Amino acid sequence: SGIDGSRSDIICPSYRGAAFEAEKKQLTDYALAGASIVFWDTETWNRREFCFCDRCIKLFEQFFRKNAPDKSWKSPREFELNPGANADYHELWKRFKVELGAEYFGEFVREYRRKLAASGNERNMTPPGVPPLFGLYGVWPGRGIYHQFMRYEEFAAANVLNIAMPCYYVG
Repeated sequence: SGIDGSRSDIICPSYRGAAFEAEKKQLTDYALAGASIVFWDTETWNRREFCFCDRCIKLFEQFFRKNAPDKSWKSPREFELNPGANADYHELWKRFKVELGAEYFGEFVREYRRKLAASGNERNMTPPGVPPLFGLYGVWPGRGIYHQFMRYEEFAAANVLNIAMPCYYVG
């Protein structure tokens, strides 16, 4: 949902229904063939605002109460209208988004590793003996993309990414 509650065409990063499970299965089935490198080119959130659906707001409220127990609750639908005037709330919102992003992609990575181990294809990987590598296009140390939703350092610390994928365009 958009900040104003309007319907949005972005994928909600907190959604875990049938479409999410189908996408996870499709991506993680590459493990059954022993693929050792996964590069995501995720443009789902490219140049769009972050999701403000009720589910994301509820999850943020839980995050907020845990991480800022001394602050009074404000919805991001309010404070993100003027993030500069609400810098402390905006910073919490950014941290929440990164954690939610790491959780979102972490589900794919954990399932990929599980399928790979169960398939016995680890020994068939190219190159042999190299653990699976996961990268997000355009994400490298010191650079966050898509409204700071995906940041290399936090994703690497969460064991979601283990390879940087810089992109350079020259004209």
